[in-house]
Amino acid sequence: EKYHMLLQLIHDSLLLLKISLEGTVLIGPEMELLGRCITANLVPPTWQCAYPSSKPLASWINDLNSRVSFVSAWLRSGSEPISMSLPSFIAP
Repeated sequence: EKYHMLLQLIHDSLLLLKISLEGTVLIGPEMELLGRCITANLVPPTWQCAYPSSKPLASWINDLNSRVSFVSAWLRSGSEPISMSLPSFIAP
């Protein structure tokens, strides 16, 4: 559930940033920070609180994708995996 909440937060904030950049909504300080972080390849602070890491944004996204893929495959299979990705359970 934490991954789902994090993915929803990422989706919502990126959608709001897109709308802000199109000029439909005023860009507030949070959206300005989000845009700066993405441009600098940094994980935005609002995303860090859900899944902290010192990795640059691109690596963080790849890692998040790996974690979500592991948990999704596990849930789809309905049985415990033969081996488990320990990082998938740490700090999300």
